[in-house]
Amino acid sequence: MMQVVVVGYKVLRKGEWISLNGSTGEVILGQQLLSLLTLCDDLATFMSWADEIRHLKTMANVDTLADALTARQNGAHGIGPCRTKHMISDFEGIFRAMDGLLVTIRLLDPPLYELILEGELHHIVRELTSETGINEEEIFSRIEKLSEVNPMLGYRGCRLGISSYLELTEMQVRAIFEAVISMSNHDIKGLPEIMVPLVGTPQELKHQVSLIRNVAVKVFSETGSSLSYKVGTMIEVPRATLIANEV
Repeated sequence: MMQVVVVGYKVLRKGEWISLNGSTGEVILGQQLLSLLTLCDDLATFMSWADEIRHLKTMANVDTLADALTARQNGAHGIGPCRTKHMISDFEGIFRAMDGLLVTIRLLDPPLYELILEGELHHIVRELTSETGINEEEIFSRIEKLSEVNPMLGYRGCRLGISSYLELTEMQVRAIFEAVISMSNHDIKGLPEIMVPLVGTPQELKHQVSLIRNVAVKVFSETGSSLSYKVGTMIEVPRATLIANEV
């Protein structure tokens, strides 16, 4: 069945292009030429004046290496935070882009089942069956158990790394530390700050901090290197707000 959508008086068929002006909301027929956003000369001059007297630092909120590069080019004083929902591997590139500046990395926080794209589910299950020898029914059953009625407040964030999936936290933290050490061998200074997501109790943060420090000790022992790092959290759930002094 052909899918169509009406824009003004023009009927568009599936596969046809439209462009959207994000500032005005105008819908334009066809593909438009795009260009990177840059500071105009007047704004750049004004911002240079502000830099001479400012006391605050501006930290960028990024998802990808491209975001980090853009932030650095536009004068960001660091990253806070870098969300790993869309990028969990290219930490070396992030630290290279932000050489000498703070990089706050927020550990993986979505509900676990979101990491499995619905359209790829059967393909993923077949691969897991082939690699692990576990039958498809058992894998499908495990995936189904990851679904929640209210995943936005339930089994996600730090709780994944506490109750059943310690390796999620360990994997990400090891990647961060190894990336900083790798970059230091190229005279690039990484300043990592690790953010534990969706903490609701002091015990949750304490558990994850202990795990992170244990991974750090292992990595430092294996590489013969060490580095300075910080661990913290963001006050973002109602309970954490009420006990912020304890967290």
